[in-house]
Order: sequence, then structure tokens, then C-alpha cells
Amino acid sequence: MAARIVSWVAGAILVAMYAFSLVVPVGNLLYLPGFGFEISGLGWVLLVVSVLLPVLVMFIALWIGRRRGAGLRLLILLAGLALVGMIQLEQTLLVPMTLYFA
Repeated sequence: MAARIVSWVAGAILVAMYAFSLVVPVGNLLYLPGFGFEISGLGWVLLVVSVLLPVLVMFIALWIGRRRGAGLRLLILLAGLALVGMIQLEQTLLVPMTLYFA
């Protein structure tokens, strides 16, 4: 029983971390155009992809781990979270900010 509670708590923490990875992209999507900046076409694509990425990766990780044990499911969720973090970090560091603006 205690192992089941621990796995549910760990799963909830991982899902909360996926939600936390959505905070900055949603803020950028909502507030960058509101500040009077003209966003380029590629900028809109990058903003929308950065919002959709954590959601898609989380649902794919849940789908892959649907018939597996709790430990393996948590590892799959953790690997997906690491992938999201890596892609967001690469986008932050390698994509120049000038590509976002027209």
C-alpha cells in the first residue's frame, strides 16, 4: 500500500513538473504580442511549438507507459520530462531572439 502511495505522489510531482514547463511558453505566447512586438511567422511557429511540446510529450509518455508497472511508468515520464527540458533549453540557447520578431 505504501509503495502505491509513493508511486502516485511521484507521478503527481512529475505531472506538476510538466505543468511547470508550460508556464514560460504560455506567458511568452500571451504577452509577447501584447507588448507591441510584431511577431514573425517563424516566431509564431516557435511559440506554439513550445506550448504544445510538453503536452504532447506527456501524453505520449503516458500512452507508452499505460500497460507497464508503476516504476517503469515513472521512468518513462521522467525521460519525457528530460526530453522537454532539453528541447526547451536548446531553443532558449540556440535560437536567436531576432527570429521571433519581424
